[in-house]
Amino acid sequence: ALNGSLRQSSGWVGGPEAHLAAVARPVMERLRDELDESVFLGVRAGRGDVKVIAKSVSRAQIRYDSDDPGLRPAYCTGMGRILLAFWDKKSADAYLMRIRLHAYTPRTVADVGKLRAILAKVASNGYAILEEEYVLGGSATAAPVFGGDGTVVAALNVGTVSARYPPAKTRIVSGVV
Repeated sequence: ALNGSLRQSSGWVGGPEAHLAAVARPVMERLRDELDESVFLGVRAGRGDVKVIAKSVSRAQIRYDSDDPGLRPAYCTGMGRILLAFWDKKSADAYLMRIRLHAYTPRTVADVGKLRAILAKVASNGYAILEEEYVLGGSATAAPVFGGDGTVVAALNVGTVSARYPPAKTRIVSGVV
């Protein structure tokens, strides 16, 4: 039997998350093959950061991948911006006030006012684009995954090597949305 502390760790996927990952797997694999890029599925962790629950890694020789089992910050990742933009305003504001905004790269947006404007645009567009804000050399395109009740239950993200992102951006946005 697994003890409770392991079950609560960021690497544990069970219950509704395991079901969501299983249902998403064929969609993620199809998108990976269509775009030849890596696809990630993430959910909001308790305090607002992102927990990756599934991935389908590109078969390209040079590809974006991450094996980090920990939580990712929401404010500077594609999945995180989706989850923040579609979270209730009070909770998203509380997250932005609670978190210490850190510049992971020179391109990270770490200003609360700018982030609020970006999140409004993400909610309006229905997708998020980040270029090298969390990891130099990596770009993200993410879209919401809606539950049966219309709420956002997860975010789907295509991770791309930045060097090949600009010419593929339109195709990737279309695919992930």
